[in-house]
Amino acid sequence: MILRKTLNFYFMKVFLKSILSVFLICFAIIFLVDLIERIRELSDQDGWTFLFGVQMALYRTPTIAEQVLPFAILIGSVVAFLNLTRKLELAVTRASGVSVWQFIRPALFLAILIGILTSIAYNPLSIWLKEQSEQMEIQQFSNGKNFRKSDTASIWFRQEGSNGESILSADRSLDRGLTLISVTALVFNEDRTFKEQVDAISANWKDGYWQLNDARVTTADSPPELRAEYRLSTFFTQEQARQQAESTGTLSFWRFSDAIEAAERAGLNTNRMRLEFQTHLARPMLFAAMVIIAATVSLKLTRLGGAGHMVLGGIGAGFVLYVLSELVGDFGSNGLLEPALAAWLPALIASVLGVTVLLYQEDG
Repeated sequence: MILRKTLNFYFMKVFLKSILSVFLICFAIIFLVDLIERIRELSDQDGWTFLFGVQMALYRTPTIAEQVLPFAILIGSVVAFLNLTRKLELAVTRASGVSVWQFIRPALFLAILIGILTSIAYNPLSIWLKEQSEQMEIQQFSNGKNFRKSDTASIWFRQEGSNGESILSADRSLDRGLTLISVTALVFNEDRTFKEQVDAISANWKDGYWQLNDARVTTADSPPELRAEYRLSTFFTQEQARQQAESTGTLSFWRFSDAIEAAERAGLNTNRMRLEFQTHLARPMLFAAMVIIAATVSLKLTRLGGAGHMVLGGIGAGFVLYVLSELVGDFGSNGLLEPALAAWLPALIASVLGVTVLLYQEDG
């Protein structure tokens, strides 16, 4: 019993080291790419320093790196199997009577644990760090002369107010959707004819209106007018404003339940939010499926040689699973498939197929 625990602990340590190494390499690459992008976009702004860019990139990278975690689990597991085979440790383990199901058990436990920690701890932390980076950027570059606005807005919604209809677009949102950054509002009269365009540094939801700050108002028959504050009427409640402005990418794991409940009370479509929430819940199973896939493409090939084929096979299997997840996810977010089923189905299919292949390879 003591020997079995020692063996399990050793295998778990090998897999953890391999997975962390792959993830940290991906993290470093993402950080460098994002840092270069920050330098390219902001280095000509007043107040820019290299250390400020490094800090911003560090704060932004965890959110992006979260997307590559399944591949880090997959490639890390493949590398771990390769190292164990190269050192003949798997051969000795098999000779001692340990089956494939027993020596991949520590890796499965580790993958499930990483999946749980990613959803309940890493995801909220990465979202918080991303919000901090956006706050830093706003504080550093938020004056009207040098605050940058992207070419395409990430937030669009239509609203009604006491003075008529309007369409708002913004680069991003803060304060759970109640603050919009780099805002453009197209305002219409009550008869739905165009009235004016308002460009503002930011907008804050207030009870009954959006307060647009440092605004430039442009009409069809007069030159632009600068205003420190512009009030745009809205019938949105606080909950409705949050659901319209806040994307699922800015919601952490612990905020999904409240956001879904608030959206349902407001009569808004919750398919996308429910899909993202279920995806977080299904993450431990997805990570376990990645370990099983790694085992299916590794164990038999390593006994016959061909490490390159093994790695390529793992990458190919991971890519197929990624495409399947995106395709099924689109069905779920558009209401063509139940969001919970769309979130769990790829991990379930990968696990069943992986177990089936392992049964065929190892047990005939």
